[in-house]
Amino acid sequence: MSSADKPSYGHSNSSNHNRPSHGNHHHHKSNIQYVAKVRYSNNLPPPACPAKLLKDDNQIDSKDGGELSTLVSSFFRKENFQNLVKLNDDLGMSLNLINLPEESTIFGLKNNGMNFPLHPSDQLLLADPTKNIKTKSDSVSFLRRTQYISSDIQSNNSNSNSNSINLNKIRNRKDDNLDPKILLKNVEDMFELPNINLNSIRHPTKKHLKAKKIWNFLPDTSMLDQSYYDIKFMSSASISKNKDKSKDSIKSIKDPRLLTSLFREIELNKSTKLVSFYLTNDENAKIINEKIADETENAPIDDNELEELLKEQSDNLIFKKQRDFDGNIKSIESLRQLVITFDEKSNNAYYVPISGKLELKKCRIDPYLVPKIKESTYDQIHLHIREPTNSEIENRDASRSTYDPMEFGDDGGDDEDVDVDVDVNVENGHNNE
Repeated sequence: MSSADKPSYGHSNSSNHNRPSHGNHHHHKSNIQYVAKVRYSNNLPPPACPAKLLKDDNQIDSKDGGELSTLVSSFFRKENFQNLVKLNDDLGMSLNLINLPEESTIFGLKNNGMNFPLHPSDQLLLADPTKNIKTKSDSVSFLRRTQYISSDIQSNNSNSNSNSINLNKIRNRKDDNLDPKILLKNVEDMFELPNINLNSIRHPTKKHLKAKKIWNFLPDTSMLDQSYYDIKFMSSASISKNKDKSKDSIKSIKDPRLLTSLFREIELNKSTKLVSFYLTNDENAKIINEKIADETENAPIDDNELEELLKEQSDNLIFKKQRDFDGNIKSIESLRQLVITFDEKSNNAYYVPISGKLELKKCRIDPYLVPKIKESTYDQIHLHIREPTNSEIENRDASRSTYDPMEFGDDGGDDEDVDVDVDVNVENGHNNE
């Protein structure tokens, strides 16, 4: 075959083909087609366990035959699954997370699998695999002297014996506390304690101390209708570390302004609580201390006269805000901490239980909380001290009667009670700047 008879599979390399046509030369379009083959190459090594298709020996009476590739598709074409499974627009099953069953019914475990008894052989599975596991083994006896080993055994035996003795003592005390004869004797002995000679009283640990006076320790039932807190200035907020040397700064714990100060709690959110600290001047502090110490019995105020007394602003005592502290209130168990007041006239010591402890610390307020603090705080508090009304006395006696029904019950007289009530009027700082 000549070169003219061979088919052409590409462009010609002659110069006439690329030369433009001039004059009467006719440009001829050639019908050239390109043929290419697609080839796939896989350089990966063959798998160690190549997949194999298992032949199904069961013959299916259908036109599609029993081939595995057409088995599932033919099954779905012949059966109607819409009645069994409801599909949405995305051809998926609708799932409502609210109506999920309890995990205990699924897994069969109580408390979500917590506190489930684990086999001792499986305890190793709970350890962190990234850390070195050190099992606790018994102490090796051959590395220690025999005298140390024997002393440990004796100490353990003595501790076990002492613990058993203490348990027996506690059980005997419980039985004695429930014995009516012992209870009656303890009550009768309490009345004979004031007649005991002072020389016979000894301190349990400090033998050199001597008793000088005996006080009757009684609860102050007239004050038990209110809650009392122990306030403490912590760390940098303590008065002893105060670096303010101005005249108005508090330099002593016995400052009358500090003893008559006011604290107001501000709850910004569940995790942030502040306490505002208010002080008055020296003159108002002396007036407050005199009114609180006054024990003269005054007649109560009628409810109708209350509004007229509150209108008189001349008797108001002004407290100004000093700063905000970070307050943390810690509750204390009942009768764990007491405040005792000694009365020299009656030789009685009256105690009041402390409900909690308030720890004040200096705080740094975030900028985004400043506008919220301005809305909920006050720059001044106007205090008015007056005698209580009849209705207020009845309400206080009702709560105090739970502690002393003989004194503050229904039959008790209201004229014998001496109370001082306080009315507080607050003014927002936005109007008093």
